[in-house]
Amino acid sequence: MATVDSQLPELAAVPTTKIIRTPTSKACLNFVSNANDIRDFYSLHQEAKKVNVKAIYKKLHVANKAVLVLVAALWEAYCEDVAEEGLHLLVQHAPSWESLPRPLLKSVAKELRRLDEEFAPWSLAGEGWRQYLTDRLALLGQKRNYSFATPKSKNVDTLFLESIGIVRISDSWSLPQGADWARSELDRFIDQRNMIAHRYVPGDIVAKRHVREFFNLVAGLVARTDAEVGRVVAEVTGRNRWVEASIPSPRGSG
Repeated sequence: MATVDSQLPELAAVPTTKIIRTPTSKACLNFVSNANDIRDFYSLHQEAKKVNVKAIYKKLHVANKAVLVLVAALWEAYCEDVAEEGLHLLVQHAPSWESLPRPLLKSVAKELRRLDEEFAPWSLAGEGWRQYLTDRLALLGQKRNYSFATPKSKNVDTLFLESIGIVRISDSWSLPQGADWARSELDRFIDQRNMIAHRYVPGDIVAKRHVREFFNLVAGLVARTDAEVGRVVAEVTGRNRWVEASIPSPRGSG
């Protein structure tokens, strides 16, 4: 399956005009579109260099912190959106409940056993399982509001396991340095984001390169996560369900 892996890391280069013309999730398209703010951040650094006002340039570490928090928010939003999108596609296009990922079926069976309602299993009869999974997604969303504010690798794995039955999706993060490295780096940057957001230390420096490294990491994880969710959806429904789409040029480039 084609991915946007070759395009996404280049979003860190400013200014560039990049058109994505590969099958991809709507969640990925939103991620790329929202990355315009990251481009503006790099442009800010470039403008500060041009005017050569050291007093301004030295204060950019404050913007660096804000954008690092933004990158984490983009990653969190992408994960939630693509998990929801993937499940909706399974609900709409899976030929029967028997074709769903087995881990998802196990989770549903366990939940039904915990229900006090004597006739709960009958709610899955016929096409009832489709509505059950749709309603279940809304309940999981309420749960995530409390548990997924920190999108580290373990929480991401839990999200995709509970939502669409993908076991340890982080194993698909086959960056050149390996999935273990990707998990470790993601967790490190999310910890840094948490320090900024919740335990702000005045004067603590976040360099431009830290933002670049984090964004490039997240871009690579988005590409691989998109490919894995797309693969599972295609396997269940019989064909690739990601859309053929293009992204317009970023603001002020081209």
